Amino acid sequence: MTEGAYPAAGAVAGAVAAHFARHLAEARLSGTVGLAPEPDAATIEAIIDAAFWASLRREEDHLPTISLVYLPPEQAKQPLRFERLLPLAVALAATAVLVLVLRATESRRLLPLALGGVVAGLAFACAPSGLLAAAPFVVLLPHLLPLLRVPAVPRALVAAGILTPGVV
Repeated sequence: MTEGAYPAAGAVAGAVAAHFARHLAEARLSGTVGLAPEPDAATIEAIIDAAFWASLRREEDHLPTISLVYLPPEQAKQPLRFERLLPLAVALAATAVLVLVLRATESRRLLPLALGGVVAGLAFACAPSGLLAAAPFVVLLPHLLPLLRVPAVPRALVAAGILTPGVV
């Protein structure tokens, strides 16, 4: 079990794995085909852990509804597949932009914000998926607007100005 994980997940994973193994064995004996693979205890522990932590997240005071399915993408009717991984440069740039934008909001300084815009622009120049590096600007926009000390009327223009340095 990993440090900081949900302890009950590790405690019940073995019993849940045995339960699934029994049901899958019975299904195979009855001739059922197209069954999902048998999950091991470590996989079950990871699924329970992820479900537990996701269940604690509330969105606007609404409890989440979680449905989990464990099967290979080939057995799903409409699997969600990522064609390729993000290029390493884009992933590193997105991380750097996040750090710089957070630093700007904490220190109330514009230099980290400007550097974040430059890094986001470089990420977009590396690959089209580099546009993802501008996400911290969008997410933290409510915290960035007071930093820029703008009147309420042209906030949309300032928001567009914050987002465009990385795109232009």
